[in-house]
Amino acid sequence: MSYTVEQIQKNPWLLLQDLIGKADRWPLYIRRMFWDKDLTDVKRLKLVSFCYQNGVSEYVLHSVLERTIKESYTADRRRQIKAKYKYFDDPIEGYNRREKAYALDLIKNKVLTLNGNERLLR
Repeated sequence: MSYTVEQIQKNPWLLLQDLIGKADRWPLYIRRMFWDKDLTDVKRLKLVSFCYQNGVSEYVLHSVLERTIKESYTADRRRQIKAKYKYFDDPIEGYNRREKAYALDLIKNKVLTLNGNERLLR
């Protein structure tokens, strides 16, 4: 699907679905997080991991959350999400950090580490 710039500006949720697929293919708990006004640290990590794994940029995630949870998306929450993206993108430790985190990859329909490797169950 493709949308006009005006449609995306009004509803960034459309862009997110255009990038990674229809929301009905996502885990229900992830879908709910986009409207959760109480995004705890654990939920933020899961949400960022899912978005990172599926190629959603930090900017797009911020745009969507600004529209969906509105006034609950404070500058502090924005900073925390930005810090999680930086945490995974760190040039020295990033690879090891991404290897420990995992999320559903919608293209492969598998749970993979953020480096794209199969998750090993321990």
